[in-house]
Amino acid sequence: MAESLGIVVLRVPAYSPHSVAEHAVALMMALNRQIVKASARVAQGNYALSGLVGFDMHGKTCGIIGTGLIGRCTAAILLGMGCRVLAYDPFPNQTARDMGIEYVELEELLASSRVISLHCPLTDETRHLINK
Repeated sequence: MAESLGIVVLRVPAYSPHSVAEHAVALMMALNRQIVKASARVAQGNYALSGLVGFDMHGKTCGIIGTGLIGRCTAAILLGMGCRVLAYDPFPNQTARDMGIEYVELEELLASSRVISLHCPLTDETRHLINK
């Protein structure tokens, strides 16, 4: 669709991996803590916590699909938050293992992870990876 509109779309796997990873984790936290819903309530003068309390990330298992630069940066942040990090990648990375990331099969990652973050290019193999 972008091409038909004259928009060039490129994959830039090494562009600012820390910024992209930080943004991914910020979005995780926003979803977990219902930030948008909470902001709307506060704007209406409603300060009730009902339905807004998420869960502590510390001690939870998070899954990372794709352990390139961005996936590893995301995993480092999650590890720093006290999460257990499982990963799936067709090309496991020793650097990721050295960080404390555990490689598992995709099915195990999906079944065991409280949060899953995708850090892989969209290809025929990855399209509908989560909902086949």
